[in-house]
Amino acid sequence: MLYRTSIVILGKILIAKFYIVLDLKDLIEAYSVRYSPSSRDLQSRKIINYLKKELIMV
Repeated sequence: MLYRTSIVILGKILIAKFYIVLDLKDLIEAYSVRYSPSSRDLQSRKIINYLKKELIMV
């Protein structure tokens, strides 16, 4: 009886760890997608910086 309950508890711990790893993976993906600049954002940022420099010079 004790053997069976310990196996069940270990199984639940393993499943919980698996779900924690999946959640962390999703969080990392969401963070990287949110904060990694796409090429379009980079181009618009370059254009904005260029315009700021031109406006400061004028």
